[in-house]
Amino acid sequence: MVGINNTQRQNHIRRDDPGRTRDASGGVGAIGLVGATMGAGGVAGSVIASVYAHRLRRRPVFFVGYFLAGAPRYLVLALDVPLWLVVAVFAVSGLGAGFLNPILGAVQIERVPRPLLGRVHGLVTALAWAGIPFGGLLAGGLLGVGPLAAVLLLFGAVYLLTTSLAGLLPEWRAMDRRRLAERREEAVAPAAP
Repeated sequence: MVGINNTQRQNHIRRDDPGRTRDASGGVGAIGLVGATMGAGGVAGSVIASVYAHRLRRRPVFFVGYFLAGAPRYLVLALDVPLWLVVAVFAVSGLGAGFLNPILGAVQIERVPRPLLGRVHGLVTALAWAGIPFGGLLAGGLLGVGPLAAVLLLFGAVYLLTTSLAGLLPEWRAMDRRRLAERREEAVAPAAP
């Protein structure tokens, strides 16, 4: 799931923003504003996650964050909307994206045996990033046969389906299992005198 979405995200960064803003009044400044806004949203989301995430269930937060980080960006770029709306959607997307890596990192640390942690982390990162170089190629090929708006809507739909369908798999419920067991133990444990 992460690999597919990273591939799409990269083609969006490399291809869609310049195409969208070339004719806009903001030009390349608009690209910088949109990217900086999403980055600031991501930092803010990570800070919020570090403060509040331990109180929340991971699975719903993870998939809501993934939804916010992806499909709305493609939709807003496919539509002819003002720049302020694009910036607002990208800010919210950044907030959602800010929760993803802290959750993935915490789950890896909890579930992977210590001696294998470095190898597993390296493998997960490699798989997540493996498709990124091909994102621009895929997008360019699709732009050769269809208009930009249709390609954006297609990638938004694939992003939405990838995250939604993956969220239905029972394996993802395990990301909350250990934390729920710890909370039950704390509730049952007798209070210290």
